[in-house]
Amino acid sequence: MEQERRISLAGLNMKIKADRIDRLESGGEMIIDYKTGRTSTNDWFGERPNEPQLPLYAVTSEHEITALAFATLRPGELALKGVSRDQGIARDIKPGEVDWYVQQGLWRNELTRLGENFRRGRAEVYPKDAYTRNSLACTYCNLGPLCRINELSQAGLDEIGGERDE
Repeated sequence: MEQERRISLAGLNMKIKADRIDRLESGGEMIIDYKTGRTSTNDWFGERPNEPQLPLYAVTSEHEITALAFATLRPGELALKGVSRDQGIARDIKPGEVDWYVQQGLWRNELTRLGENFRRGRAEVYPKDAYTRNSLACTYCNLGPLCRINELSQAGLDEIGGERDE
């Protein structure tokens, strides 16, 4: 059941609480996060993951974590989906494209980088999706009059300053 603990990563001390942790027959533990909204395991991967909570649990646990999953609990939809080290845990929980231990290293590196930037007060305006039609970051931002994202977009530049493909 819910398990609260204190962790430290990149010089930041945090209190985290996992919704559920199961011990697996194949070895290790699976951390499950209950959700009532839409979820995607893709949100755990890449630069600046959209949903870093479960990867954070995985890389800071004292126990061997071998699977992460979202448990979707919505009217008309009950689902368990995630990624794992091993096959056969559940129908929609499968090994990812990268070796499990390599992936944990990638998560640790990215979360450490993000934590260090936060601790140092780095807060550049650099929304992940500023140039997409459905930019959530720009939709909810109150700094529009001060932002130069639209200026860069109109100039045909991408977020790293190069020419954008049209």
